[in-house]
Amino acid sequence: IAYPVRHCVDTAVVSLLVARNLKMPEAEIDTVLAAALTMSAGMLRQQEQLQEKAGVLSDEDKNVIKTHPQAGIRLLKQAGVKNDSWLLTVLMHHENENGSGYPLGKTGLKIPLGAKIISIADRYCATISPRSYRKALLPTVALRSLFSDEKQNVDQSLATIFVGILGLY
Repeated sequence: IAYPVRHCVDTAVVSLLVARNLKMPEAEIDTVLAAALTMSAGMLRQQEQLQEKAGVLSDEDKNVIKTHPQAGIRLLKQAGVKNDSWLLTVLMHHENENGSGYPLGKTGLKIPLGAKIISIADRYCATISPRSYRKALLPTVALRSLFSDEKQNVDQSLATIFVGILGLY
């Protein structure tokens, strides 16, 4: 399976485990799953090339990455998606607790829970996958890096839940 597809599925599975642990309502869980499966729609064509790229990303590559949430929203709307929560979750899945994320620079409580879950799952799944420019991290090392995030990019209470859930596997 191609990396972009596998990564979205992996992220959705991890997000599902966390959402169920949080006892989110089924409708919200469905939204988180839909958003996780479509989070990278805006750069699906370029993602495999970016995954295999060795060396520094070009300005064009960086722009594709930074704008893929908005591009994904446009594609989902063109496909007939009208669920505002799904669209907002896709849009905000790269926001950080401290406001350093993109595309909106939102902080803390201004970021929907589903987007926070997907953000952490996305990072975790990406770091345990090998890249052309680095080896995969062991799952325990990847979890530790999320939990000990000194930059406060992730919600620490959610990071604790991830460690508790994924530490079992």
